Formats: sequence, C-alpha cells, structure tokens
Amino acid sequence: MSKLSGKNRDLAQKLVSKFEQDKTQYGRHMESFKASLSTVSKQGEALLGTMDDERLAEILDKSSQAMEGSWTTAGLMRSMQGLFETFSRQAEKVLSFSAETRGFVDNVYAQFHKQYGFKKISAPELNLERHILRMHTLQQRTETFCKNPVNVLGREKRFVIRRFHRELVDQGLQLFRDVRSDLEGWLKGALTPLSMQLREHQRLLEHRVESLRKIAGDVNALQERVRYLKKQQDQLAKQILDLTKIHNTLSSDTPSSEAPSTAVAA
Repeated sequence: MSKLSGKNRDLAQKLVSKFEQDKTQYGRHMESFKASLSTVSKQGEALLGTMDDERLAEILDKSSQAMEGSWTTAGLMRSMQGLFETFSRQAEKVLSFSAETRGFVDNVYAQFHKQYGFKKISAPELNLERHILRMHTLQQRTETFCKNPVNVLGREKRFVIRRFHRELVDQGLQLFRDVRSDLEGWLKGALTPLSMQLREHQRLLEHRVESLRKIAGDVNALQERVRYLKKQQDQLAKQILDLTKIHNTLSSDTPSSEAPSTAVAA
C-alpha cells in the first residue's frame, strides 16, 4: 500500500508540475496578447484623434481660408475639391488601418484556437467600406458641383461656399462622425468574445492545478497514515516479543509440581 501511495503521489506531483508549466506558458501568451492589444488600442486612439471634432475643425478652417482667399472661380473650385481629396485620403487611411487590425484580431483568435482548443469563434464584423464608398460619392458630387455652370458663373462666391457646405461638407463631417463611432465601438468589443474564453480557460487551469494539489496532499496524508500504522505495528510486535520472553522466563523459574520422596524410619 505504501508503494502504491508513493506512485500515486509521484504521478499527482508530475501532473501538478505539468499544469503549472502550462499555466506559466499561458500567462506568457496572455502578456503577449495584452501587449498586442495595447498597441492596437494606441494605434486606434491615434487614428480616432485624426477624426475628432477639433482636428476636423482645423481642416475646415484651413479649407475655408483657402476658399475665401481665392481670387478666381477656378481657385475656389480647386479649394473645394481639395477639401474632399483630404477627406478621401483620411477615409482611406481609416480603411487601411481597419483591414490591418481585423487581420491582427483574426490571427489572435486563430492562435488561441489552435494552441488551447478554444471553440472557434469570429471577431465582430467591422464594415467601414460603406462609409468609404459614401465619401467617394461625395467627392464625385463635389466635382460635379464645381463643374455646374450655375455655381461657376451665376452666383457670388459667398453663396456658392454656403451652398457647398450645406449640400456636401456637412455630409462629409457626419460621415466622419459615423466612422469614428463605428471604429470606437469595434475597438472596444473586437476582443471581448476571446477575452471571455481566456478568462474561462485560466479559471479551468487554476481549478485543475488546485485539484491536483489536493490529490497530492491526500496521497501524502495517506502515506503518513500508513507510516504511522507501520510504526504502531512494529511497536506492538516488539511488545509481544518482550511479553513472550518474560513469559518464557517465568515458566522456566516455576518449581516442579512433583514432591521429593521421604525415607521411612524402620
């Protein structure tokens, strides 16, 4: 029984050691995951910063100065088109970032699915293409606006600029707000399903390690009990041996039961 307990203890300790190694490796992957997530979050924040109200106001202010300072109709139209060229370039940057980030997130999901056998799930969808198409449409409408004879020849500059803002610029600004809202929401929730799986996996690892430690402790306690009983057995055997010796000694010292014969006087 002692040998069996020892074997069980060694097996339990090996299993505990293996799970602790897995837990340590898992922790390293978690740190790498958090570092990558932090990098993406910072990139996302930087990109969102290029679309905040203050940054857009700077772009509009610069564009307005160019429009107001135009001495010719051609210069005015170039300034209008230049604004939406800037808008479109920024929109393409957003689209490029979103594609890179989606690829990163998909790779993270695939990595943890492969290494830890997680249930295969997909990250939430991020569809910014529809916004980019809207921006390109606005850019095309700006070109049409600038070629319209009514705007080129028939109105004062201030009325043309006012109409340009009302019909096109306001829509462009709202489009950036929509992009920003969608991107913010996606950045916050893209890794939420995987994070839930990671927390559950960590909980299971900790539970397994704790269970194996308990088993190893129970085996150790059993082995201690076996050693205690063996010691008690040895002590009892010694006592029996001592009692046997005493009994044998007393038996040898007892007088014979046969009385000696007596001579009779004649």
